[in-house]
Amino acid sequence: GKTDGTFVATWSAMKDWRSLPPAIDNDAVTRVRILGTPGTAVFAGKAFGQRYIDKRDLEERVKLLCIRRKAEAFQEVPDAFVAVIDTVRGKIDKIKQVRQLQAVSGDRAGIAVRIDRPGGVDYVVSTTQDNVETTFIDRDGAIGIGKGTLTLVGRLGVIRIDRGKEPSLVLLNGKRLAVGNRNVTAGNPVARDDRRS
Repeated sequence: GKTDGTFVATWSAMKDWRSLPPAIDNDAVTRVRILGTPGTAVFAGKAFGQRYIDKRDLEERVKLLCIRRKAEAFQEVPDAFVAVIDTVRGKIDKIKQVRQLQAVSGDRAGIAVRIDRPGGVDYVVSTTQDNVETTFIDRDGAIGIGKGTLTLVGRLGVIRIDRGKEPSLVLLNGKRLAVGNRNVTAGNPVARDDRRS
């Protein structure tokens, strides 16, 4: 099919290959949320899925998801497939909503993803340039920061905001990550600011 919007693919009744024959785990659910882009083609199906060299699963098939986009959709911003994968037990959904924030300054190819979950919000912020300060705006706001900005100088940062607690910031391969009035800087490849109030 085709879609311009965000969509969710769900797999359940997963095979557990730790036993032979494989057991079916009826409580295991995997959800893949793909952020939308105009002109996205989606194919779901089955393919050969041999995992073992001893051929014990030679005729097995695995479920797959194929996503294709035309290059014209990315004239302004480089091609980016953004997905959030969540594995849960039972029917409880740990993720309420996923959406992408656009860069308003700096690296226009940068991506920030907001993941709403029970009790809080997570942000994953990524850029393609090491030394460029890139700013994203979350116009809907988040717990504790209001309608605020997220700033990254570097390649990857993760922000976790739990209800009633100060934000936790993790900076990987970068110089600075900031949200609201919280800021972490690094001279090291990994820095963490997880002070709690």
